[in-house]
Parts: sequence; C-alpha cells; structure tokens
Amino acid sequence: MPLLDSDLDSVRKLFELNVFGVLGVTQAFAPLLVKSKGTVVNVSSVASFSPIPWHGPYCATKASLNQISDTLRQELDPFSVTVILVSFPFHLEKTSLSFNARVR
Repeated sequence: MPLLDSDLDSVRKLFELNVFGVLGVTQAFAPLLVKSKGTVVNVSSVASFSPIPWHGPYCATKASLNQISDTLRQELDPFSVTVILVSFPFHLEKTSLSFNARVR
C-alpha cells in the first residue's frame, strides 16, 4: 500500500512491534547484558536501506531499528556489550524462501 494511503494506526502498531518492542526488551535485559558482557542481536532487513515501494512503513521501522542498533553499539561498548545487526535479503522462489545474511 502506498505511504499516503497507509492506515496510521496500523503503522503505529508496526513501529510498536519492530522498534519500541525491541528497545523495550533491550532495556529490560540491560542489567543482565552489562553484568555478563553479553550480546544484543537485532534482526533487520535490506528493506531498511533499499526502500521497497508499497512497503514504506515496514522499511521505516527497519531503518529505525538500524539506527537504534548503531546507537546502542556505541552506548554499550564501554560496558563490553556487543550489538550485532543482521540484515536479511530474501527472495521468493517457486517453492522456497532463500536467505543470505548481512551482518554489521
């Protein structure tokens, strides 16, 4: 659906899931991550940096997640917490879904 025709309540729900949900879980586990010098792994998409027409809200949420991940990486580095962002390009074939990961 074109961005101009997007239902804003649906877009808000998508941001709640793909952006605020991820940040909320990271905040909740931050004390354990710092204590264990753990790793945060966020899953993104090539849609975050290569917009797909009629998928604007999804692309925007994944771009937001990329920025949050990049910022968390810098903020958590002094605590020896690693932040990894995995971006999956994918394409549909007749009978299967193929994935190749890009890790940052």
